[in-house]
Amino acid sequence: MLGMYVMGFQSTFAAYSFSILSAFGVVAAYTYIGASWLVMKTEGQLQKQAVQWAKKSGWICFIGVIAVSIVNPSINEGVYDIEGVGSPINQLCQVGNKKLSPV
Repeated sequence: MLGMYVMGFQSTFAAYSFSILSAFGVVAAYTYIGASWLVMKTEGQLQKQAVQWAKKSGWICFIGVIAVSIVNPSINEGVYDIEGVGSPINQLCQVGNKKLSPV
């Protein structure tokens, strides 16, 4: 549902693909949270298994965040319309009060 919302409830292959990727990312995020809790609260074999779960789900979360970070600005121009923020490239090109031109 989150992926379809981000894609504007379009019925395209790209929208469904992104929705599935988003769903895996959300499930991985909750798995990461649960595995991290198990690492803190357990010991022995379960703790070792929880570490493995956390490592695997952490990578899936990372890929999901990167995917959303790439797709969201490309489909929604309003992402950078927050007052005083602008695009990340503009933020990187500012040094103090001096603005540099982006490369």
